[in-house]
Amino acid sequence: MELSFNDYTISTVYGSVDNTLRGEIIDFWSRNNAIGNPLETERRVQEVVCIARNPQGELAGLSTVYPGKLNGDNNYFFYRMFIQPTDRIPNMMRIITRTTRDYLNSAEIQNKPQGIAIVTENPKLMRKGMKKMFTEIGYHYLGKGPKGNDIWTFDFS
Repeated sequence: MELSFNDYTISTVYGSVDNTLRGEIIDFWSRNNAIGNPLETERRVQEVVCIARNPQGELAGLSTVYPGKLNGDNNYFFYRMFIQPTDRIPNMMRIITRTTRDYLNSAEIQNKPQGIAIVTENPKLMRKGMKKMFTEIGYHYLGKGPKGNDIWTFDFS
């Protein structure tokens, strides 16, 4: 799946990251100081769902998911996203989040979790406007987690 947004290209790559893209993703995280641990960086490459390329064709952002339990017994994909500062344009976060969700919702995945969970680690994502955005794109607010982060879920159809 591929779409265009403001001269950016958003592509789904879940389960199909080759060695060239793997190197590009590791370099992207490294030059942006996004993940400090090299072992964690290597592990997360296999969790990438969507990539965004800027008008120059360079990697500008991406989303990852990993399966886990929410509230002890419900399996969800836990969602993460990073967009490098120079490419944080209006609505980019919304497009990547929605594209990731829609792809995972429709994909045939063995032992697929029941949905996506977002635990907001960035305080900016807990603002009133962001809460409105999550609601508008179909997420359900569960409340605050143990660390005071907002928790949002979207159950697949």
